[in-house]
Amino acid sequence: TTSRLNNTPVGNRNLGFWEHDLWTLKYLSKFKWRHLTEKKAHDAQARSARLQAEIREAKKERQFYLEQAQNSKAIQNIQKRLQKKAPEEAVKRKREMRNFKQKSVTNQPADSEIELGDSILSKVFSKKARKQ
Repeated sequence: TTSRLNNTPVGNRNLGFWEHDLWTLKYLSKFKWRHLTEKKAHDAQARSARLQAEIREAKKERQFYLEQAQNSKAIQNIQKRLQKKAPEEAVKRKREMRNFKQKSVTNQPADSEIELGDSILSKVFSKKARKQ
C-alpha cells in the first residue's frame, strides 16, 4: 500500500482543502507498533519525573524561605523586647556584635617584595634577551 499511495494527491476533489498535498509514505520493515507506544510511555514517564523533581525543589525552596522568615521575626521580637527593657543595653550589644579587630595599615613593602627598576625590566623584555 505504501508504494501505491506514495506521491499521490491526498484530496479527491479539485476544490478540496488538501487538494495540493501529497502522501509521503515509507515502509519501515522492522517497525512494530509497540515500539512507538513504548517510546511515548517512556517520554511521558521522563517528563513526569522531571516535573516531580521540580516540584520537590520548589517545596524545599519554599520551606527554606518560610524558616528564614520565621527566624527573622523571632530575632526582631527579641530585639524589641531588649529595647523595651533597656534601650542603652540593646544599642551596646548591637555595637559589640560588630566589633572586629583589624591589622593596622603599613606603607612599607614586605621583605618578600623585590623592587623592579627600569634597567631590570629592559633586560627582561629586550630583543637581545629573547634571542638567547
